[in-house]
Amino acid sequence: MSELSQDEVTVLLIAKEGQSMIPIGRWEKPTLDLAAKGLLRRADAVNYFITDKGLQAIQQRDDEDFKKIREAQQKIVDAKHSYLSTACYHGQHERCRKRCKFCDATCECECHVVRP
Repeated sequence: MSELSQDEVTVLLIAKEGQSMIPIGRWEKPTLDLAAKGLLRRADAVNYFITDKGLQAIQQRDDEDFKKIREAQQKIVDAKHSYLSTACYHGQHERCRKRCKFCDATCECECHVVRP
């Protein structure tokens, strides 16, 4: 299936909740485009409702979005924790605790770097 615009996604999400869409204003183009794709059906002169094909399309989009969110969360979990002591940030290096109080990450301030 072709990519859906953000407005088309919005229309499908509204229609998915059982609401009819009236093609006026900002919603005219996406509603008519979705009807042409078979994702909405025209009930009368002004009301459009989601089709089974439209339900499948929005569910697929939801699944893809959820997968992207889970992948992003995993990248955050897998990322190295970068720690800079508040003391070092404010130039009070002698007060640095050297390690994060929540995990074992070491302070990355240049004052702790051993130079040859």
